Amino acid sequence: MAPDTLNMHAANERTMLAWLRTGISLMGFGFAIARFGLYLREQALADHIELGRTATRTAGSGWVGAGLVGIGMLTNFSATLHYRRMREAIERGDFGAPSPLLAYAIGFATTAIGLVMMVLLLRALHD
Repeated sequence: MAPDTLNMHAANERTMLAWLRTGISLMGFGFAIARFGLYLREQALADHIELGRTATRTAGSGWVGAGLVGIGMLTNFSATLHYRRMREAIERGDFGAPSPLLAYAIGFATTAIGLVMMVLLLRALHD
């Protein structure tokens, strides 16, 4: 195997590992958000605090958290598929610039989740 081919395989693997770290971070952050919303509801029940309308809004943290976990899983799955495709292309000697689709998809999805989180926070502060 030529040194250039080895360098390309190493770069492909580093790229996949970076995407996997991103996916794992998204899943961990989503889990933390979901658990924190659950903690706030449990704490309010233990202290006999009436949450009123905000109780239904804190349920949004579960959906936001689950969304981030889902995006993280899709990131890891997509990164693995992309790694395989690039590896095969390197072996064939048929490769070009990688598709930016994964980066765009993750960027748009996390931006949408961020907007939902901002709306939930603003609504909670408004009460």
